[in-house]
Amino acid sequence: MTRSVTVAVALAGLAACADRPPASTDVPAQIEDSAGVRIVEYAGVPEVEPPFVIAEEPVYQHGANPGDYEFQGINVGRLFPDGGAVVADRENSEVVVLSPDGTTHEVLARRGEGPGDRPEITWSPPDGTVTQIVRWRAEPVRLTEELLEPVEAYERMENQVSYSHLPDSRIEEFTREGMSWYYAMIGQPMPLYGSPFADADGNVWLPSYRLAYPEEGSPYTVISSDGEWLGQVQTPPRFRILDVAGGLVLGVLRDDMDVENVVVYGLVGG
Repeated sequence: MTRSVTVAVALAGLAACADRPPASTDVPAQIEDSAGVRIVEYAGVPEVEPPFVIAEEPVYQHGANPGDYEFQGINVGRLFPDGGAVVADRENSEVVVLSPDGTTHEVLARRGEGPGDRPEITWSPPDGTVTQIVRWRAEPVRLTEELLEPVEAYERMENQVSYSHLPDSRIEEFTREGMSWYYAMIGQPMPLYGSPFADADGNVWLPSYRLAYPEEGSPYTVISSDGEWLGQVQTPPRFRILDVAGGLVLGVLRDDMDVENVVVYGLVGG
C-alpha cells in the first residue's frame, strides 16, 4: 500500500513538470527522454531566484502577547484551511485551538484527574468558562516488570551507543542504574493516557500511556467534539499516529530494526 502511494505521488510530480520548461538559468540544462521518463539534468547548481519566499513578518504569532496561551512544550500541530491551527502542548497536556488571525485561543481538551479512576476532558474558551466536561470510570493501570521490558531495552541500546568503548558489564551497570527509579515504582498506578490531539473534525484522540520511547499509544480512545464516545481504535504494532484528516491516518511505523517509516492508512467505516 505504501509503495503504490509513493509511486503515484512521484508520477504526479513528473507529469506536472513535463508540461513546463525548467526555470530560466545561466546553467545549461540537458533534457532527455528515457523509456517515457523526462529527465532534466543541470551541469551545475543553477543560480535563480525562487518563485516563493517566506515572508519577513509572520501572519500571526501566539504566545508572547498578554492573554495568549502560555506554551510549555509544543509537541505537534496542524493548520486548518482558514489559517487557524490546533497545537498540542506536551508539558501542559492540553490541546489548544488558535483563531485564523492568532489573536484568540481555546483549550479544546486537557488532562483529567489521572492516574485515578475518573479521567476527565474539559472544553473551555479563553475566558475560562467551562462549556463541556466528559468523564468516565477507568481501572488504573499499574506498572509491571513486563511493561518495563521495552524501556529497559531502549535504555540498554542508548548506553551501548554512548559507551561503546566500555565492556558489557559496565554497560549493564549503567542500565540498572538508569532503571532503578522505574523498578522502585512497580505496582504504582501510571497515567492512563499520553498527550491528546484533535483531528480535522474536532475529535479528541487519547493515546494509551506507554513508557517506551517513542511513545506508541495503541489503542487510541476517540471522543467527538460534542462529547460522544466514539470508542477505541487499535493501531498496528509499533505505529504512532501523527495526524488524522480526510479519512486518512498519518503516522510513523518502526520496523524490527527501529527504522522509522512514514505510513498513511485509510480509515474504514464512518
